[in-house]
Amino acid sequence: MRKTSDKKALEALNTSLNIDYISLFIKDVSFIDKATNEKTEISTADYTVDELFDVIAVFPQDVLYSENGIIQYITKEFIAKINDAFEKHECAVCGKLCEDTSDSSAEGFL
Repeated sequence: MRKTSDKKALEALNTSLNIDYISLFIKDVSFIDKATNEKTEISTADYTVDELFDVIAVFPQDVLYSENGIIQYITKEFIAKINDAFEKHECAVCGKLCEDTSDSSAEGFL
């Protein structure tokens, strides 16, 4: 049972960290009103972290989480490059090379 609760906690932490990563990598946000075609731009430097979180919270889920969404873009373009700089670890139980600690198939890590 502990492995399941650890896995759920890790997934919740990863989701939370994804939202935090978004605010770290976004410098500007542009909105276009489809009805009027009016464009509004904001600079993240003008807002607190809590205010930015409120802005990001109104984005449609597919803008954030789709295959070509913001989280995937940030993950591929920034976070993956940072993670690649670190040493990979081998599972002590199965011997599998784990590319990240959230790899649920590596039983030795959960």
